[in-house]
Amino acid sequence: MLHKAWSALTALVLITLCPHTFAHHHEINYLIVDKLSAPFQLVNNMTSKGGIVTRIVEKAVARTDKQLKHIVSSPSRNKRLKKNLKTPWITYSAKVWQPDLSNARFVDVPLFDVRHSAVSCSPRLTKVSEAQDLIGRKLAILKKFDYPELEPLATEGALNLVPVNNYEQGFMLTKHGRVDGFVEMTMRLQYHMGQMQASSQDPSSECYRTIDLSPIIKPFPIYLLVSKKLDDDNFKRLSATVRKMKQSGEIAQLIESHMNQK
Repeated sequence: MLHKAWSALTALVLITLCPHTFAHHHEINYLIVDKLSAPFQLVNNMTSKGGIVTRIVEKAVARTDKQLKHIVSSPSRNKRLKKNLKTPWITYSAKVWQPDLSNARFVDVPLFDVRHSAVSCSPRLTKVSEAQDLIGRKLAILKKFDYPELEPLATEGALNLVPVNNYEQGFMLTKHGRVDGFVEMTMRLQYHMGQMQASSQDPSSECYRTIDLSPIIKPFPIYLLVSKKLDDDNFKRLSATVRKMKQSGEIAQLIESHMNQK
């Protein structure tokens, strides 16, 4: 009896003396890319403000014994955090992006499928049926994001890829004819166009046409990616919650509500 009381007292003293260490042990870090992942992840002034994937993660982690910690960072720092964090982390990814799986694993329930499109105002880009339709074109892409289906054409000099810092810059270059189109995930392009039109930031956007790039960039599913530092029991709980959300239609409802958000 005395031994148990002493053990409990020792644990209490350790928690009191090392509250940060104890808290870290019960945390899972949610990695968020600043400004470039809406509507999957919404950020304002480096603070997480929800989003489709964010709401899924929050509900899934709530079913574990971990506390969720939001970490907003740049794309480059996001990659470093995945390698260097000593505590578990979670984010979203896709198998076609071939992320480093030496220290991470997918929750094998696809959240939703994504397609890619080009927003264009140029008469030089009206329909894309094959890679040849992009030869000689100039396309804006988000800086530090990978587009493996387009990069071989760019390497050969058949396609000019113009990196931009954000969506606003991509849309502006498109509107003013500096590029033939702006390439990104269709959901993200539609979300940002809706936000700009609602706030009258781009009142002359009537020229924008959305051109499906599925013949070149095949649609693919988005998954949650979780650090292997998360124990198996919590990983199973998290996975089960995501599966229920998908089967019940809750994820589809989240997508609809965010895409219609003004």
